[in-house]
Amino acid sequence: LQERRVFPAFDIERSSTRREDLLLSGDELQRVYMMRRMLGHLMDTPGYDISSATSAVMERLRGTRTNYEFLETLTKDMM
Repeated sequence: LQERRVFPAFDIERSSTRREDLLLSGDELQRVYMMRRMLGHLMDTPGYDISSATSAVMERLRGTRTNYEFLETLTKDMM
């Protein structure tokens, strides 16, 4: 990811918090799970790899002011 100048350069699939249930509300936790499922589906889409999936997530994040707002946009897209 660094070589393609995608920042932050971290592997979304391999990074996780094991006790996120202590950090997030139930609603936020469900939205995070949904985001992970959506990212997994995106990674399975022909033409996408970790770099392009990360770029897509970052582009969507740029369009929101808070993490919660970002998660809300994912919910709206699912409906």
